[in-house]
Amino acid sequence: PSEGIVHGIVRLLRTAGVAPGAVDYVAHGTTVATNALLERKGASTALVTTRGFRDLLDIARQKRPALYDLFARKPAPLVPRRRRYEVTERVMADGRVRTPLDLRDVDDVLERIAADASDDEPVEALAICFLYAFLAPDHERQVLERARARLPSLAIVASHEAHPEFREYERLSTCVADAYLAPRMSAYVRAFRRRIDELGIPVEPYIN
Repeated sequence: PSEGIVHGIVRLLRTAGVAPGAVDYVAHGTTVATNALLERKGASTALVTTRGFRDLLDIARQKRPALYDLFARKPAPLVPRRRRYEVTERVMADGRVRTPLDLRDVDDVLERIAADASDDEPVEALAICFLYAFLAPDHERQVLERARARLPSLAIVASHEAHPEFREYERLSTCVADAYLAPRMSAYVRAFRRRIDELGIPVEPYIN
């Protein structure tokens, strides 16, 4: 898609008689992320979460289009159950740590994700979301640091950075969607910036 946008910029510059070097602002709106989400063309994603909560993506919230329809079909979660990993830790609703983070659990899970990253559908992204991490993000920060060291090729997103807000499902689903889209959007943005630079436009594009 970035190639088409750049062709349009070239035509606009020619029509207006403006040299690329004279451009001082480039703004670009895109639906690449929206399209990837709707078409399910995001990255293969794994999830690390609080022990006992890996099914929250399936449970979601009670408010649903067909609350009492036992046969209603729901969209498949962005992370399949086999790639949702639990670690021992627990933060309470007041931000108090009830159960410290088990780093042995974390290292074991990261090794399993590393093994998953080498199978037929390798993991490309990792979401980290712990209960009440928006109040006390230290556990997520520790996992984020270890994950970046152990899995440097993955796009890694922690919920306290992506959406540090109340309500677990909303924070979890936002974090997962961010991780799911990150590799595709990163590739798109890099390609667009490279093409803008190759045109001779001397500014960093603003992308929305």
